[in-house]
Amino acid sequence: MIYKGPVSVDRLLADVALMTDSLDVDPAVAFPGRWFLRPHGLGNVVVRVADRLVRRGHLAAATSYAELAADLAKRNGNPFDLTHKTASALVDLGNAWDNQRRFSEAATAYRMAHRVDPTDAAAVTNLGNVTLSLGDEQSAARHYRHAIDLDPNQLQARMNLGSICLQEQRIFEAVQHLKAAVRINPGFPQAHNLLGRALLKQGRTSGARLHFQRAIELDPDYQDARDSLRDMDGPGVEGGGS
Repeated sequence: MIYKGPVSVDRLLADVALMTDSLDVDPAVAFPGRWFLRPHGLGNVVVRVADRLVRRGHLAAATSYAELAADLAKRNGNPFDLTHKTASALVDLGNAWDNQRRFSEAATAYRMAHRVDPTDAAAVTNLGNVTLSLGDEQSAARHYRHAIDLDPNQLQARMNLGSICLQEQRIFEAVQHLKAAVRINPGFPQAHNLLGRALLKQGRTSGARLHFQRAIELDPDYQDARDSLRDMDGPGVEGGGS
C-alpha cells in the first residue's frame, strides 16, 4: 500500500493490522522509506511499528525497526523522549527473545537499549540475566554491579548478584546485596531464604532462622526454606542476629 501524502501513525498501524489479518501472505510491515532531509516524527512511527511486531511475535522484523529507531534516537534534533521510548522498545524486544531462550539475540537488544539510554538500569539487569543464562557468571556479576550503580533498587540485580557471591563464598558481599533485596521487597520469600543461607554461612544462626521462618510465612509451600529450617534443627550452635 502506497500513500499519496502524509499518514498518521494510527492509520499506518491500522492498515498494517488489516493487511496482516486479512491476507494469506507474510505479515505486513510499515516501511518508512528513505529520507534525504532530517526526519520529523519518523522515530515515533518506527518505535510503534517495532512494538507492534514484538507483540505479534515477529521478532526478526521487529529487530530491523528497533535498530532504525536506535539510529534515529541518537541523531541531533530528535525529541528527548524518543531515547526512552526506543530503549523501552529494545528492552521489550530483548524480553521477547529471552522468553524464546534466544539469549544471544536478547543480549544484543539489551546492549542496544543501554547504548541508546545509558541510564536504563533495567536493560543492564536484563543483560546480566541473559549473560548468566549463557553461563558467564563473571560478566553477569559485572552487569549487575553496573545496574546497581545506576539504580540501587534493582531487585533482580541484587538477588542474582547476592546468589553469585554466595556461590563464590564472598559471604559479606552476598549479605549486603541480599539485605538490600529484603529492604526493597520485604514480601519476597526468595530474598529471605537466600539471606538466611548467607547469614548461616556467617554462623549467624538466629538471624538465619528468622529469615527462613519469614520466607515460610510468606509462602507456606516454599520447600527450600522448609528444608533449610529443618536442617538447622540438627546439631549446631546458636549464633548472632540478622
